[in-house]
Amino acid sequence: MKIKWRLQKNSTAIVQTIPWHEPKSCHGNARGSSPLGSLHVKPDIRRNRCRMSYRVFSIPRKVRIREDIDFPGPVVIDGIVIGDVRCMSLVVGEDGIVDGTIKADTVTVLGEVTGEIFATHITLKPSSAVAANIFHKHLSVENGCLFEGNSRRHVDPLQLT
Repeated sequence: MKIKWRLQKNSTAIVQTIPWHEPKSCHGNARGSSPLGSLHVKPDIRRNRCRMSYRVFSIPRKVRIREDIDFPGPVVIDGIVIGDVRCMSLVVGEDGIVDGTIKADTVTVLGEVTGEIFATHITLKPSSAVAANIFHKHLSVENGCLFEGNSRRHVDPLQLT
């Protein structure tokens, strides 16, 4: 999905989504167009699957999105997202707020999260406030973070949703 947004005077983002397709082949020098730049597909012989590198989709401060986000690469949230977030990796910055379900391989929280988190690796930093049910394989809770909810370890938490 391709995401376009622009700021209005009241700091609300208008989000327009445009579907896009990944390259069908992951062998050789297959290239396609990604939402925010070029998509580079490189074969990973050790694991026999494609390793893709994307540009980071960043939601700056003062931006409020009331829509689900489904981005194939890394996402950094410093604004407010009211909706579900699906991505490869997620960083919720100190000013970031997410109210919804998060599904990502790696999640690092420095801000506020309410809802549910499904991730293989989760790190809750000292400045974070999390009121969520967490389904994880690896969980790191640093001294000083606020966590209220349930934590469940699962071999493959991304398959639960």
